[in-house]
Amino acid sequence: MAVFRCKLSRKDQTQRLIVSCDVIGEEHGYETREREFDNESQAATALSQAGIRFDPIPKDAGPGWSRSFEISHNEAQKLDVLHVDSTE
Repeated sequence: MAVFRCKLSRKDQTQRLIVSCDVIGEEHGYETREREFDNESQAATALSQAGIRFDPIPKDAGPGWSRSFEISHNEAQKLDVLHVDSTE
């Protein structure tokens, strides 16, 4: 059974936030994507709209900062960081 890990991270000095999904276990049939956000508010809104509960993103989180947590298959799809190959 696949496990889905959402990762939030800072890209670089631009301070953009990256949201991505790692698939652990069953990797076939899944395509992961990254999304970029200009600020914490945009990322928090997207996570909330996907139904994902998370700790607040620190406003002072600099380059190299990251946080990972488990999310559901449905939450990953709603967040648009996971595509399921319908032929599998």
